[in-house]
Amino acid sequence: MTHSENNVLFKLLDDNMLTIGNDYKIMEFSVIYGNTIIGDSFFLGHHSLIREKNHIGNNVSIGSYTEIAPFNDIGDNVRIHSRCFIENVIIESGVFIAPGVIFTDDKYPPTKDYLSRWKKTIVRKNASIGAGAIILPGLEIGENAMIGAGAIVTKDVAANTTVAGNPAKKII
Repeated sequence: MTHSENNVLFKLLDDNMLTIGNDYKIMEFSVIYGNTIIGDSFFLGHHSLIREKNHIGNNVSIGSYTEIAPFNDIGDNVRIHSRCFIENVIIESGVFIAPGVIFTDDKYPPTKDYLSRWKKTIVRKNASIGAGAIILPGLEIGENAMIGAGAIVTKDVAANTTVAGNPAKKII
């Protein structure tokens, strides 16, 4: 098991346990709240935040300055690059998320009850999301779909489809 304990805060909220599997590396100045389960072979970059009520699978890498807000389910073999924001999302196995991707959590902010109003966003197996893309809440990104860099996704993306632009449209 490898890990970094210097300047890393393992925070337990309301006596909820934080569970991390074997062979993990957590870089300095990162914060992980309790009531989260993280699998084996995990990497978390510098200055990142993982909030409560998350489930993260095996062989997951999360880059620096990324926030994993509450209510996410992240599958195995997922790569989330730096400076991303993710909340209320199901990410299936094998997904690649490039730097600066934002999953919005409120379609019409500020809404006090936004999480109860929107279904979860779902990113299906082996999808790839390009740098700086913005994904509106409650959408489904299909299996093997590809989202171009800088795209603003306002509608579901079908499996095996490539979309790009603002708003994102099918290009392949």
